[in-house]
Amino acid sequence: MPSFLVRLQEEVADSELRDFAAKFYEVFPDFCDQQLDMNLFTKKLQSLLPPGSGVSPQPIFAAREWGEQRTLVANRAIKAGTEVYCVPRRPEFTRESPDMHTLQVGLTEHLDFAAALPDAALTHHSCDPNGDLQIHEHGVIFVARRDIAAEEILSFDYATTEWDMDEKFPCACGATDCLGTVGGWKHLSEEQRVSRLARASPVVLERANAV
Repeated sequence: MPSFLVRLQEEVADSELRDFAAKFYEVFPDFCDQQLDMNLFTKKLQSLLPPGSGVSPQPIFAAREWGEQRTLVANRAIKAGTEVYCVPRRPEFTRESPDMHTLQVGLTEHLDFAAALPDAALTHHSCDPNGDLQIHEHGVIFVARRDIAAEEILSFDYATTEWDMDEKFPCACGATDCLGTVGGWKHLSEEQRVSRLARASPVVLERANAV
């Protein structure tokens, strides 16, 4: 397993929290090295933050009840460009086939959000999303596309990250270019692809070029 500090850089998006955890490691290295779930550990660590520490005691995101579902919201105001969360991309979290909780990170590789970072699996779809997903070798990072208000539902455009979704669904997000039905990049018209090209993942673009 990679060292604690390496995993901290790869799996924790909040830079302020990373700095605090690194200082905590200097004092309790053995304890930190025993932590298997980095996101759970940093959530617990936040409860230890003293007032006026300069690091927000609030997690940057939180799961909320939303009607009969659960969803992910901004727990505090988030500035455009902020890295909100990172889903670790490790072999134990990848699958050969997609399902409703996976994200396509390779032509035949799908990252199981529900297993790797359960809260991330609650991120909603929107045809006019407030975030984009950036795919890296170490993980998938949700980055705010614009300023996000506290309690606003976090979203990305599922059609820009999946070639052919395992479970297609109707969309009524209210965006001017709402797809109506979300099924993946494969099912978009040329006009729809052009309007979404800037936020399309390199994986779906590679797959489209292979057709």
